[in-house]
Amino acid sequence: MTPRWHFGRPEIPAYSIALCAAALAVPVSAQVLFVESAGEHELLLWLLAVVPAFLLAYYRGWRGAATALAAGMAVLSLTQAFLVTIGHAIEDRLLLLGIVAFFILLSLTGGWLMDLLHNARSSAERLALTDDLTGLSNRRHAHMRLERMFTEAQDGRLSVLFFDLDRFKEYNDRYGHPGGDRVLAGFADMLQRLTPPRGFSCRYGGEEFLTIIDGDGLETAVQFARSVRNGLARQEDLREALTVSVGIATYDPSMKSRGELLAAADAALYAAKAAGRNTIRVHQVDGAPTEPLSVAGI
Repeated sequence: MTPRWHFGRPEIPAYSIALCAAALAVPVSAQVLFVESAGEHELLLWLLAVVPAFLLAYYRGWRGAATALAAGMAVLSLTQAFLVTIGHAIEDRLLLLGIVAFFILLSLTGGWLMDLLHNARSSAERLALTDDLTGLSNRRHAHMRLERMFTEAQDGRLSVLFFDLDRFKEYNDRYGHPGGDRVLAGFADMLQRLTPPRGFSCRYGGEEFLTIIDGDGLETAVQFARSVRNGLARQEDLREALTVSVGIATYDPSMKSRGELLAAADAALYAAKAAGRNTIRVHQVDGAPTEPLSVAGI
């Protein structure tokens, strides 16, 4: 099972936790149950305690190494205290000191190296999954998120919305790329602020944006689309008024892939553009015409 990464920090699978516990249990059990014979192999037994340090450092960097170090030291101290309590004196204190020093050195080294790895990977992921201009996620990241949401979707509880700024190319030609960039960045900021808690917004490409809303129905998606369109109409930093067309599609069990859901939302957006722009259209899975949501009264 490949761990899922979230900007440099993978989830810790259950089997790794079990392996950490087992690695600490082996030397403890050996020393407690086989007091005499275990002493001959004490160093080798306690080398197993390095396993949690490397595993947790891999998954959590410095924090993981520190957690493993604290747990290992606690287990080692409690084990030695128990042996002293039952009358088994510590025969080789230098060996015990060497075990502690070795464990600390390996834990800190592993934490340092893994933290460098996570930071480098985190930076690379952000560059690969973020749109430079707007700071929103990009199309690649949206596809990754939608793929996971699609596999868990329930009927009508996953919505995709495409937003396309109307006549943006004309605006860009009149005011130049700096003016167009300011519009895109401003729209992205507003879109991000209005996106519901269970939603995810990205710049899909050019003047087109995508929002995925998971766990809510069509009514929430439509209300969100209205809020975005009204918010754009109220923006005061535009050199001239701009409008946005919106296409909405919701998940249906008949859809076999996320591509079908995206295609449905794209078809609704095309219908909104064809209807004169500045409109919201909802795709109907049964093949009926897309439902018009008129500008008037919204």
